[in-house]
Amino acid sequence: MTKIILSDFGILYDALSEKKAALPVKLLRRFKDELYSFALTQQPGPTMQVAALDDGRIDENMLALSIGLASTGVYGLARAVNSEQWYRNIILHDSMYSCDKLLEYVYPELAKQNSWKLPVWYYIANSDYKSSLAESKAPHSYNDIVSEDSIKRNRTAIAGRTAMEIWTQEKTNVFKAIRLLGFLPEDKIDVEQYQQILETIFKENANILSSSNTSDRSSLKRMIRIYDFLLYRQKKTP
Repeated sequence: MTKIILSDFGILYDALSEKKAALPVKLLRRFKDELYSFALTQQPGPTMQVAALDDGRIDENMLALSIGLASTGVYGLARAVNSEQWYRNIILHDSMYSCDKLLEYVYPELAKQNSWKLPVWYYIANSDYKSSLAESKAPHSYNDIVSEDSIKRNRTAIAGRTAMEIWTQEKTNVFKAIRLLGFLPEDKIDVEQYQQILETIFKENANILSSSNTSDRSSLKRMIRIYDFLLYRQKKTP
């Protein structure tokens, strides 16, 4: 240590005041890379998390970025999750946020942006947070998702095939298969087959929703809404 003896420590303080705070270039470069990735993907990276800087969940060795008002407990979630991530999480369960937080902070605004057609039974079934809004807007019958008219229009193309038969025979044209799977009658759907097909689709391309065109994206979202309704509405805690 350096020992300094002065009759007037103001001299030392004046000198220290001239010294500017510095950060290691390595740290700044890492922060730049993480921030760039977050701006592109809307997903926090492995060394960056969305939370208040004093949040106990943040490891001391992690680079943290605070977004939103910490006093509200929102942690920027209202804008941190888009509809593609919401849908994908139902299949891959890959969100870093809990269903409680997603229902409380993300659902109200995101569902409104999506004309209240957002699948929500998975989140309700896996959450302790009670959202009367989500439950009231969620589909309560199969016809809320797929109309009888659309089922009739596609009956000839489906030709009585099961979900797995359609997938096996049509998967060389993935979105044709997905479109047909979204118009099956409710009594013809085996949920386990649906699950296998959806997991295969997303494991082959986790970003399929964001990379597909509007029509194809709409077909896949319909299929996920059907799956969400048929499987998770039954698991909802009374």
